[in-house]
Amino acid sequence: SYSHDDAFYIERFRKHLSPLKDNGLVQEWYDRKIIAGEDYKKEIDNNLDDADIICLFISPHFLNSENCKKETEKALERNKSRSIRVIPIILSDCGWHDVENISKLLALPTDGKPISKFTDQDSGWKNVYEGLKKVIKEELEYHQLNISTEHQNFLRNAEMLSHAHSQKEIVTL
Repeated sequence: SYSHDDAFYIERFRKHLSPLKDNGLVQEWYDRKIIAGEDYKKEIDNNLDDADIICLFISPHFLNSENCKKETEKALERNKSRSIRVIPIILSDCGWHDVENISKLLALPTDGKPISKFTDQDSGWKNVYEGLKKVIKEELEYHQLNISTEHQNFLRNAEMLSHAHSQKEIVTL
């Protein structure tokens, strides 16, 4: 989620994501992928619903945008209900610390230093890249957890449910 006034930053970010995209670790989506004739609000909502990680690109423009506020609210709802990651990425100096639902999240770059404050902005983007890479690796490890065959068989064994309560003849799932 970003303000179109910050499109320059988004293009830089996308370039820095290239190794993660090339290695199949990331599929990026942003609203510039919407084609003419599509319901852009529906496309944005669908992609927010499908995302595993949502980045909020924070700037004064972002904080001033009603659309960005709505997208942030939706992302944070998903964060609570489905434990997806919402990561604020601080683009430039602004009052983001005073926005309760954003300031409680650990931001990138490290310590919430704005990208614009880096003497070499590529260093800032590298910091963001490394932070995202850690999040992605953790998410992959979580999604690749395997349940042993023995435990799967235990979970599938409906017979144990029939003995779960002495007063019940039928157990319904």
